[in-house]
Formats: sequence, C-alpha cells, structure tokens
Amino acid sequence: MIFEKLKRKLVLKKITGNLGKIVETEDKIICYVKKRKCRSNRFELIIPCKGIGQPTKDLAKKYNIDKKICYVIENIKTRSKRVYIFGYDDAEIIIKNSTFSDITTHINGKCTIDNVIFETYLNLMLGAKELTLKNIKLDNYFDNIARLGICIGADNELEIIDSEIGKQKQRIKISLLSPKIILKDSIISADEVKIETKKLESNSKSKIISKIVDYKVEDFDKINIESAIIKYNNEELNTKGEKIVLKKLNKPLELQRVKLLTTLKSIGKKCETQNEHEIEEYSKKLNKKKINEIIK
Repeated sequence: MIFEKLKRKLVLKKITGNLGKIVETEDKIICYVKKRKCRSNRFELIIPCKGIGQPTKDLAKKYNIDKKICYVIENIKTRSKRVYIFGYDDAEIIIKNSTFSDITTHINGKCTIDNVIFETYLNLMLGAKELTLKNIKLDNYFDNIARLGICIGADNELEIIDSEIGKQKQRIKISLLSPKIILKDSIISADEVKIETKKLESNSKSKIISKIVDYKVEDFDKINIESAIIKYNNEELNTKGEKIVLKKLNKPLELQRVKLLTTLKSIGKKCETQNEHEIEEYSKKLNKKKINEIIK
C-alpha cells in the first residue's frame, strides 16, 4: 500500500513535469509552480504546463489520476528574461501576482492572468483557448521605440475585466482577436487598435481611445470610442476626433439607409472612375490630331 502511494506520487510528478508542489482535489490536480523548477537560461524562462494527453493517458488511468490539471504560477518575478508559458492537452493555467519583463503564452486550454505587471516588452503576445485578463495595467516603460506591439487572442473567448491595456500618447499597436470578446470596466488605449471578433460585449465603463480604430465585428450592442478615424467593417467613418458611442443598427429602416448610402457611395466611385477613363481616352485622341484640326 505504501509502495503504491509512493508510485502514484512519482507518476503525478512525472505528469506535471515536476514543476512544483502538487495538491489534489476531487476533480483537479493543482500544481503550484516554483521558478527554480522551470527551464531557465541566461535569456529565457520556459514553463511547459502539460495536461493529461495521449502519452500519459494510460498511466493516469492506471493510478486513478485522470483529472483536469491546473497550474498556478504565482509570485514569480523576472525582469531580465523573456518568459514563455506553454499549455498542452487542455491544461488550465492561472498566472497571478507576478512581474514579467516580456512574456509569450501559447495555451490550448483556459488561462487567467490576474494582477500581473508587464514591464519592458517590445512585442507582447498572449494567447489561449479561453483567456481572461483581470486587474491588469499593461503599459510600457519604453517611450522612444518606433512601434510597440500587443497582440491578445483567444480561440473561443477573450475577457478583459477591470484592466487598462496600453497607454495614451505612446506608439503602440493593440490587436484583440477572438470569436467572442467581453470588455468589463476596461480601457484600451493605443496609437492604433484593431478588434476582430464575431461578437463583442462591452459595458458603459469600457472604452477605446486611439488615433485609428480598425473595428471588424458581426454582432455587438454598443461601444464607447474616442478616435479620429474609425474603420468599421472596412468602411471609414470620420468622427472629427469626437467621443462617440458606436451602436449596432438593428432597425430595418436604419439598415436600409446604410445599404442605400453604401450603394450611392459605390455608384459615385464608379462614375468618377468612368469620367477619368473617358477624359483619358479623349486626351489620347487629341494628342494624335494635328494642331490645326483641333482648332477647327
């Protein structure tokens, strides 16, 4: 019996990559990651978080540990290394109360980032199957770089809560990409903001502040925007730099008006192109004639 318990403990360590202390509940295996257990070199800190996948499935069933694996990365500080956090086989990852200089996440499960400081990044990439950012103030100490980048994406859902992403009057491009994006009490600030989603939910305390907003969305209610130029589904709207609330058109008459304006705009462009073509053709004919024929 003691030998079996010891073997089970060793299997748990193997499955979790021996990244830290393991606590088991009825439905989860929780691994509290220790920095000294992670792969580290002079420039990088790598944290590979594994779930129950094909290589370990049989072993997990044998020892009755075929459960969800959750990794808690807490109180880790690194200011001189780029941090890579990888999540495999639907492992859940919670990152909180930590400080990173630069970070990239590739996680095929659920990830929550709570009260984390990101410092001197150049291009920050956060990606997961389901991603939640909470209590984040994500700006940057670099002020004179040509262009900084923040790309935040999720395969299923991206949720940003009580957070400030980016910084005004700083050359940052922010991209938010996910089939569903939820903004709650959050501000997105940048030189340029790109949002691409099928559905966007945003409350009254959330807003986007940017010189240019490239906004591609199928379904939304309304969103507060402060921007000189808004590109909404490839149509450019000139806001004259005013604060506006972009609302979804859901009344049939409003939709018909938008369609009519789009059609008229298209006709105008075609007429302009046709006129330019006719002028060009006429000019060619004139150039071929002698000067005395033109005068007559």
